[in-house]
Amino acid sequence: MKRLATWWVELTSARERATTLACFRIAVALVIAGSLISVASAGLVEVLWIDAAHGGMRPLPPGFWPLQLLGGSTPRAVWTLFGVALGSSTLMALGLGGRWPVLVALYAYRAVSTAGAGSGGYDAVIFNAAWLLFLSESTATLSLDCRLRNGAWTSERLVPAWPRYLVIFQLVVIYTFTGFQKTSASWNPADGYSALYWFLQDPNWIRFDSSWTVTFYPLTQLMTAIVFHFETSAPLLLLVYYYRSTRDRPGRLRAIFNRFDLRIPFTVVGLGMHIGILVLMNMGPFSWISMAYYLCLWRPEEIERWLRLPQPAVHAEAPVGEGA
Repeated sequence: MKRLATWWVELTSARERATTLACFRIAVALVIAGSLISVASAGLVEVLWIDAAHGGMRPLPPGFWPLQLLGGSTPRAVWTLFGVALGSSTLMALGLGGRWPVLVALYAYRAVSTAGAGSGGYDAVIFNAAWLLFLSESTATLSLDCRLRNGAWTSERLVPAWPRYLVIFQLVVIYTFTGFQKTSASWNPADGYSALYWFLQDPNWIRFDSSWTVTFYPLTQLMTAIVFHFETSAPLLLLVYYYRSTRDRPGRLRAIFNRFDLRIPFTVVGLGMHIGILVLMNMGPFSWISMAYYLCLWRPEEIERWLRLPQPAVHAEAPVGEGA
């Protein structure tokens, strides 16, 4: 028990530069802004988020409390919150105002996106991301706050690493439960992995006529199998990080996990899946917010190398739970 408590204290006390969280902050802010703009550009704000008494499509429930404070789903209330959400998400992307624009964007976006009781599971993923960013110090670098405070866009200041760890854990939870909820026979060999084929015939989701998939039915079977087994095996990602953090211990499996960076195939398959969804299906911002989560799989110094950002001569100690 003492060993577990020591590990937990070390894990939650780990600190690292804020580069990864800053990139995640920018990505989530762009997803929120993009989601709002896509609804407005399609002319659906009045249709989906405004009550039928004021010209909307149907009667709406009271809604989230910020909407209730403004008098319900009226044009004035909805467009006010829409503007607040868009403005605060812009400040969030720029990194101006610390964590508070994140909280404002979270509440304003939630108020409008759930106004018609028609929000998807992807909205919950966005809300969770915003909460973790609010609890983090994501504007410590790559932000206007950093520029105003230090005279430079980047900073070597160390921030708590646990919000990034929770993003990784959230990604694993999302995929694991999504995978195990696929109980239909079409997702497994019992029906020949036919789920994706049938999904691409559903006019509620497809972007264009997908009758051509008949010719490539075996390919849709392969893709279905990959998606199902990728999602249900997501907990292995936690094992990757555990073995990386205990690389000095013996064990053949540990050695294999440390010899091959399994984050790479996980990312390749996951991003390929979401890009395919973006191309073939209309599922709102689901793929965009999911791909934003992938940023947190990588340590700050890794992202700094990819972006060719200045790096200190002596790196901070590797966070507990990851290793070098």
